[in-house]
Amino acid sequence: MQTQRIDEKLSFLHTDAHPARQTARQTTGQTAGQNAKAAPTILSRAAEVYISAKGRELSAMDAPDDRLTPAETALAAEQNELDEKRAKKDEAAAIEQRIATDEKLTDDDKALLQKEADKLKRAGMTDEDKLSTLYKEKYQLEKQITDGTLTAGEIVNTMRAKDESIANLQNIIKEKAEHTDALRRQSVQERADLDAATAKEKENAAPKEDNAAANAVTSLTAALTKKALEDAESKDKVDAGHKDAARSE
Repeated sequence: MQTQRIDEKLSFLHTDAHPARQTARQTTGQTAGQNAKAAPTILSRAAEVYISAKGRELSAMDAPDDRLTPAETALAAEQNELDEKRAKKDEAAAIEQRIATDEKLTDDDKALLQKEADKLKRAGMTDEDKLSTLYKEKYQLEKQITDGTLTAGEIVNTMRAKDESIANLQNIIKEKAEHTDALRRQSVQERADLDAATAKEKENAAPKEDNAAANAVTSLTAALTKKALEDAESKDKVDAGHKDAARSE
């Protein structure tokens, strides 16, 4: 719509039937040459203003928003921690795979590699992994009681410690899950607020840019019209002078 309005305002530049256009064609060769240089210059400046305004608007629409809200930053940190732990597990698995398949390794080599793999596995354990390990350890103790290897009295303190560790870890996992859920809800609200603020900023900025372009076109139209009228008036004076000179002869 903006482009159409600009074309309508500048229609006399493209229509030979327009009086201003006809008058401009009747000027002397020197004046016409000056107009030919001046018009493109003014047009270029007006086009530059208009294109710059629209270009900034389109660039803002296409540019990705790489700003993270506080909640999004916290969630990204949590995900990064999980990714690092997963990478350590994968590295440990690769080492153990080598231990199992590389026939060139000596026993000492395998022992060193296994030590490194165990270290990586411990570093890569999540809270859920630790909880699973505690349950397995408790199950083994219960199995020993069932098998008669141990009595309940012999491991009562150990079982109590396992139960306490399991309960504590379950609480930690629950609190972390609730915290993550709260961050997700917060991130949704923060992103909505940020998008709304960005949209409002664009809405407030767009009219100013459009007005600047419209004002430039209006100034261009007025300047060219004024120039055409001045040229026409100048030519009328020249023609009148020629007629007076002819009558005096």
